[in-house]
Amino acid sequence: MSAVLQITNILWVISLLLVTCLVVRMAREGLHRIYKGFFVYLCASVLQTVLMLPFGAETRTYAWLYLVTQPLIWILFILSVVELFSLVLRRYRGIANLGRWVMMGAVAVAVLISILTLAPDLQHISGKHQVLIYYTVIERGISSSLVAFLLIMSAFLVWCPIRLSRNVILHTVVFSGYFLSSTVVLFVRNVEGLGITALISAVLIGITNVCLMIWILFFSRKGEEVEATVRHSWSPEDGEKLVRQLDAINAALLRSSAK
Repeated sequence: MSAVLQITNILWVISLLLVTCLVVRMAREGLHRIYKGFFVYLCASVLQTVLMLPFGAETRTYAWLYLVTQPLIWILFILSVVELFSLVLRRYRGIANLGRWVMMGAVAVAVLISILTLAPDLQHISGKHQVLIYYTVIERGISSSLVAFLLIMSAFLVWCPIRLSRNVILHTVVFSGYFLSSTVVLFVRNVEGLGITALISAVLIGITNVCLMIWILFFSRKGEEVEATVRHSWSPEDGEKLVRQLDAINAALLRSSAK
């Protein structure tokens, strides 16, 4: 076994322990009731890892387990971001409803564009790896669209002086960083080919572990009680004016959806 595969396996075991720790912490703190989509995603990740861990990355069983379970992980990825968007705009239900539809459409378009722009990836396709290449391209499309959406949401938080719990702010920042770094790494893997898959897997698991440790350390029940705004440079008058504008837009969207 190569050194990279050994490191990957060690990181994988650490990741399993960290995810399990985060699941337990969220359950004990009562956060699983607030972040239901994220909690289900974490539980599914634990289950996927437990199923795949006994098998080597080069085995047929491992490949089949990945092909069967990964689409579920993608769906839970998307639902977790939809949930985060709803939490950010929980006081603006009209804007949140419109944004969810926009995000789902953006994911579909991004996946379609990724499939239609396979040129760099097709250079490295061989018969036995063809399905894996298509999977990684779809994953890149999903990650890219979620990154774009999370960055827009982060910019919204920086621009608008709305008050959010510390947990929601932390969740948004960590999720944005995770998807941005993962998308860049996946793009490199698709361009460079499957020869660096083991190295890329180690990098992805390492990124995941860093994010998990941040969630474990700072995600807490108290974080739901402490509120803050990301933007601090608005004058009180300008901030109140912008909030009133958001209220007006939200009310208009709610009236439109009720018709």
